[in-house]
Amino acid sequence: MDGKLIKLENGFSSYEIFEADQNHIFVFADILEKQFDFQMINAPLLGLDGVYWEASKGNVKLNVGWDIWSGAFIRANCLAGNGYIEKIATVSNREKP
Repeated sequence: MDGKLIKLENGFSSYEIFEADQNHIFVFADILEKQFDFQMINAPLLGLDGVYWEASKGNVKLNVGWDIWSGAFIRANCLAGNGYIEKIATVSNREKP
């Protein structure tokens, strides 16, 4: 599955794979933990139309999730996270869900 790297209105980066199902958040979490030393915070939060999970590394916060509008995604919550999103997009395009 090919993803799309986009810049959100707030200036933060997002990597989205529209065709991916909600289980793809675990692929993203695995990449974050094993290749980028992030820690997943708590458990995924289940909503009516999506699943959301936060990752943290020092002061950098990222959101991993899936919803009916974007598919599976990983988004920066700060400008420092933008560089990680770009690197993760490259790695994720090589991973198989």
